[in-house]
Amino acid sequence: MSPPDACDVSPPGRGASAAPVAPAGATPAAATYWWIVWKQFRKRTTAVAAFVAVLLLFVLAWFAPLAASDRPLVMKDAGGVSFPALRSLFGERYAIDRFFNGGLLVLPLAVAGALVWRSRKPKALRPDWLDTVALALPPFVLAWVVAGGLMMAATRFVNDPRDYPAEARRAEEAGAPGWYVFPPVHFGPHYQDRAAEGPGRPTADHWLGTDSTSRDVLAFMIHGTRIAFSVGFVAVGIATVIGVFVGGLMGYFGGWVDIALSRLVEIMICFPTLFLIIILIVAFGQSIFLIMLAIGITGWTGVARLTRGEFLKLRRLDFVTGAQALGAGRARIMFHHMLPNSLGPVLVSVTFGVAGAILSEAGLSFLGLGDVSLPSWGKVLHEGEQYYSRAWWLVFFPGLAVFVTVVLFNLVGEGLRDAMDPRLRE
Repeated sequence: MSPPDACDVSPPGRGASAAPVAPAGATPAAATYWWIVWKQFRKRTTAVAAFVAVLLLFVLAWFAPLAASDRPLVMKDAGGVSFPALRSLFGERYAIDRFFNGGLLVLPLAVAGALVWRSRKPKALRPDWLDTVALALPPFVLAWVVAGGLMMAATRFVNDPRDYPAEARRAEEAGAPGWYVFPPVHFGPHYQDRAAEGPGRPTADHWLGTDSTSRDVLAFMIHGTRIAFSVGFVAVGIATVIGVFVGGLMGYFGGWVDIALSRLVEIMICFPTLFLIIILIVAFGQSIFLIMLAIGITGWTGVARLTRGEFLKLRRLDFVTGAQALGAGRARIMFHHMLPNSLGPVLVSVTFGVAGAILSEAGLSFLGLGDVSLPSWGKVLHEGEQYYSRAWWLVFFPGLAVFVTVVLFNLVGEGLRDAMDPRLRE
């Protein structure tokens, strides 16, 4: 039998021999570095479980208004059927809540758009789910930011003064027509239950008890997850951008640039973050954004050192020399060629940095330096310190939340570090 013609492009099984299929679980020939890292990461059961738990916490933070709210998801009374919880998404007083709620409103559109885009592709050319998410993520993030900005700039709905839990309780006792469907935790973070005396022990209505002003601790902690994740990711994002930029300059140019910026790094390492935050609070007032900024602009030194070491190693490799020989500019070499290859240790540092930022914010709120208007785990701890002898739940539950969250991020960081270490690959 003669060999197939070299120009034969018919699919396998139609005149051309089928290509050998790689066994299940084998590394493909064109596997990328991050595919290999992900494969190694999946082998670490503890790290994967921690990663899943972190994702669940983020989903809980994202859907907080639909998980804990004193506004019914849907209700029917004399005025007809209405959706107070959905309407309240537009009436939040705080910028963090508006951005989260903007993403919550954009999410169904993003999912529907990704599914429609994927379904319109021919089946043979249809991308896998990972590619679909990667392609849908940038427009989703852009739409999220735009939606959050519009919600901040638009005129807010008038605050609904109705006390829905008390109203539902009275309607049930009187046997009035109508019905209410509340979220699983039918109290908002700032709702004061007049039927409870604070601080109150855990009951069937208040699963984790109430604080001194009769606010539900569980609802407060669920919405406090938004503050924890916001501080963690925003502060570390600021620190990462500064650290990568400064570290890249140090490692690529060397010489007097490296010496001058190294002295700056040493100064920032010695700079007390707590004093900076106190100065900012005294000058501008208590704000969660000042805490994010202070943690970010003082926490970039570790990222800068890691990036510097990676750039020093990469700038002598052949692909950098080749890019220079082809006439590529310094900015293109640094940010297009060297930066993607130096992000491994930086990402590990980011996971540990998020845990540290969450712990820092909780500590500052515990000391009374946080934003008193926002629900925060540290704020509950601060109040629990005053009532510790007769309100142990105000210390135990938020302390456990901080501890578990920090441990989860550290476990993810350790798993990512081991997955990137070629000496530990299986």
